[in-house]
Amino acid sequence: MMPRMNGYEVCLHLKNDNELKSIPIIFITALTQLEEITKAFAVGGVDYITKPIRKEELWARVSTHLTIAKQKKELTQGKEKIEELYAEFLGTQGALKEANFKLKGLASTDPLTSLYNRRHFFEVARNDSKLAQENQKSATLIMIDIDFFKTYNDHYGQQKGDKCLKEVAICLKKIFMKSSDHLARYGGEEFIAMLVNTDLQQSEHLISTLKNAIEALAVPHEKSGIADHLTLSIGAVTTTPNLENSLQQAIKKADEALYRAKESGRNRWVIISA
Repeated sequence: MMPRMNGYEVCLHLKNDNELKSIPIIFITALTQLEEITKAFAVGGVDYITKPIRKEELWARVSTHLTIAKQKKELTQGKEKIEELYAEFLGTQGALKEANFKLKGLASTDPLTSLYNRRHFFEVARNDSKLAQENQKSATLIMIDIDFFKTYNDHYGQQKGDKCLKEVAICLKKIFMKSSDHLARYGGEEFIAMLVNTDLQQSEHLISTLKNAIEALAVPHEKSGIADHLTLSIGAVTTTPNLENSLQQAIKKADEALYRAKESGRNRWVIISA
């Protein structure tokens, strides 16, 4: 019961101040009615002492509420620390996922061409072959070889050779661009492609388009032996995978078709249906 501003209003002002609102407030008053006590707690008080004041009681209550306030502060700080650590954990977890994703990418791709490497190609090709078998869909396996690449490397140097491999890889990605098409650097100057749900006619069209795209690059090759520019020899097999016609058999047949293309003079393609 103070002039201009009573104790309830003082308490409300303190509780509305961000810097002061955490301070515990104990009411000391001569008022003893239940409604007055209830109002003191309603505006933010933590305790209520009626006059006359007994020092021991006052000290005990102040000590209790200071202890409670300290513990509350420690809990709040602990919660904030936990939230901070959890945020760091989430950040670290995200970084680990990203790192694992990158590592997985590095483990599955050829560093020079960014195509699948041979090991990863076999993983996805086996799955594709199994799906094609289950759904009775045709699939085409293509083996691609750069003609006289060793003489190209010897004549122009490894740097030019690497650039040549990259250009061929770019052509491959532009032509075999369906989500179900899988490309890989098979080794050295050889590439391999697995095309699911692609019949003989579609495969012939894609292979012809690839050959024309390589011709259009007009990459000089003075040591080719068959042309003055870079060329490809291609062997392919189109089949409907089954228990008797496995991925390994398809690769073998495509390799045989590639051998026939080379034996026939290179710079050409041979495709068979099995």
